[in-house]
Amino acid sequence: AGARAAQRAIDDAGRAGELPALLWLTAQTGAEEDVLLGIEDVVGPNVPVFGGSSAANSLDGRQSQMERGRAHEGAVLLSALYPSGEISYAFSSGYVPSEHRCRVTRAAGRRLPEIDGLPAAEVYNRWTGGLISAQLGGGSILEQSALRPLGRPSGWIGKVPQFLLIHPSTVEKDNSMTLSANINEGDELVLMHGSRESLIGRVRSVVDAALEAAPPSFRAQGALVIFCAGCMLAVRDDIERVAQGVIASLGATPFLGRFTFGEQGCFIRGKNQHANLSIGVILLGH
Repeated sequence: AGARAAQRAIDDAGRAGELPALLWLTAQTGAEEDVLLGIEDVVGPNVPVFGGSSAANSLDGRQSQMERGRAHEGAVLLSALYPSGEISYAFSSGYVPSEHRCRVTRAAGRRLPEIDGLPAAEVYNRWTGGLISAQLGGGSILEQSALRPLGRPSGWIGKVPQFLLIHPSTVEKDNSMTLSANINEGDELVLMHGSRESLIGRVRSVVDAALEAAPPSFRAQGALVIFCAGCMLAVRDDIERVAQGVIASLGATPFLGRFTFGEQGCFIRGKNQHANLSIGVILLGH
């Protein structure tokens, strides 16, 4: 579906044979990594793909993808952008790593039975000082883990390490964990830390990073902003402060934002990824 949508978006733009500057994605939750691989089959690894997974009114609610006035379910939606000006972008989590690190010793897709040979939920609960004690043996932990997600090392920007965030979602009866992104045996995982204030303030740092990555003559005329819905729920009473962070960096430049159940973007060119609890910013130049 990702490959078909990419080809159709390019064809609909009347730009067959010309790579877009950026692809803007909406996908159903659950298979985002595969969707990105399908898109790469069509456009290669160097076209940035930004977007977010569909959200719903509740964590177990039905999702829809909206396209030209029509609602779909289980769809991949892509817009191929061929702007007249340059673009600049940034993708970040804004969380910081803790001293707790481990190796995945058993994994199956988005199910994490073991880390360091022990039940995953028990290890996570010990690391977090009993944060999910009430959920051991089964239960949702999306709310509890929003400020204590897992991170997978994902390269460097300069001397700063980057982590792809993974949001733990449930504990199963055997104290395995289900996640909101795929995991593989042998992966290194790090317990990450965030705070309410860091969630509120970090969007400005991502906007600033996109501005810093732009060429010297760049003048932003508009912006697209992706903000994780889980982070939004954690700071809902102060969401206006999040918007003010964008305005503080962009001034009167208009922007459009969306709250998502998963985020897609790239830390570095050639590496589009699916993550959780993240922010993406795309700036459209003059």
